[in-house]
Amino acid sequence: MLERIRETALNDCKLPPGATVLVGVSGGPDSLCLVVALQRLGFHPIAAYFDHQLRAEAESESRQVEALAAKLGIRFTAGRGNVAEVARLNGQSIEAAAREMRYRFLFSRAREFQAEAVAVGHNANDQVETVLMHILRGSGLDGLRGMPFRVLSGWDDQIPLVRPLLRCWREEIVSFCAAAGLQPVLDRSNLEPVYFRNRIRLILMPEIEKQAPGAGERIWKLSQLADDELKWLDALEQQAWSDCMLEVTPGSVRFDLAAVRALAAPLQRRLIRRAAQILRPAGEGMDFGNLKRAADFIQSPRSDRKIELVQKLELRAQGKELILFTRNHSADLSRYPQMGISDPVVLQLPGGQALGNGWEITAEVCDPPDPGAIMAPRNQLQLEAWLDVDSLSETLEIRQPQAGDRFQPLGMPAGSQKLSDFWINRHIPAEARRAWPLVFSAGEIAWVPGFSPADRFRVREQTSRCVHLRIHRVER
Repeated sequence: MLERIRETALNDCKLPPGATVLVGVSGGPDSLCLVVALQRLGFHPIAAYFDHQLRAEAESESRQVEALAAKLGIRFTAGRGNVAEVARLNGQSIEAAAREMRYRFLFSRAREFQAEAVAVGHNANDQVETVLMHILRGSGLDGLRGMPFRVLSGWDDQIPLVRPLLRCWREEIVSFCAAAGLQPVLDRSNLEPVYFRNRIRLILMPEIEKQAPGAGERIWKLSQLADDELKWLDALEQQAWSDCMLEVTPGSVRFDLAAVRALAAPLQRRLIRRAAQILRPAGEGMDFGNLKRAADFIQSPRSDRKIELVQKLELRAQGKELILFTRNHSADLSRYPQMGISDPVVLQLPGGQALGNGWEITAEVCDPPDPGAIMAPRNQLQLEAWLDVDSLSETLEIRQPQAGDRFQPLGMPAGSQKLSDFWINRHIPAEARRAWPLVFSAGEIAWVPGFSPADRFRVREQTSRCVHLRIHRVER
């Protein structure tokens, strides 16, 4: 079995030999097998335990995992969260909230430890159960794939989630633990037919195997066949995504409505499913009924031009855009600079200019400031900036963003980047960007209020005179 895990880790999970891998370890047989096997195979695992605060014995289990990590000579990290409370507040199932909080923790620690992947202990039996869950929920063809060996998810666009045990059956894993002298903890919640997966594991699968011996292995092979044959659809989906997707933000995915409308219905459904997975990476997926409603809406939007979908998602037709929102996504624009004048305005040096929406910008020519004054407090918008007066034109122009705008952020000595990419990297809500005032000098962005000035206009050691720009709310 160890050799099978090696091949899966290297070939299917694409882990580099000797990679540092953060492993979600619950103390059960699967995760104990995984962390020990990865170490024996020359990888560098880090054991990570998350307490969902659902069971009293979780604290002692965390200590057992920590003790095993110490015995193996590997690093250990732990976290905890009140899953029941989060599920109540967000209207989620306990399973969905637990999954979301657990993966959020794992990827957070993976970044902290600079791990190359996050590994979890899903095995072949879990894969069979997952496929059955998908079928029973009405997932469509993609549900036959089950769980991938490796995936870049909505949790992190650089660190993959990998499953090196997907080719190993539960009985083999238990035997491995016994041979290795490992003592897995027993999570009694796995024996309760309260959760959907548990009912499939404890009730449905035994009956299926009784009626059709070997069905589990055949379902597992079906998942691999489905994955192979659906890859050609993945290529079509990727092309459609590139053609139609305009922007992804923490709370929304925006598409070109006309471009999506021109697609065949299967591709429309796949784009909506993909967007939903980005916005709800821990969600249970979108069933065919919701995907069909979305495709029907794309062709013929309702009079209110929006529909509500599962997982608190909302699909809207807004102007020339199709937008999938998280339903609780509503940007508070009051803290962001907003320009209420659609046409460009001129700012004299020195001078001031009302921008509408209760905002005003002023310019003052002055001596270079103390370096400490230039730095804004961490995590706060920088609503003033000092620019080298000799690098500026005689007057400045203020206008709202336009398609194709580019910007040379401070610290980028050459070249530029799309303003849209700059916004995304700084997690500015899309609603706030449309009327964000931009300061131009001779057609070039000199300052994006809220952030540092463009590199070309920065204050240098030899700077003798500055322009001090300040944007602020007008007191009424």
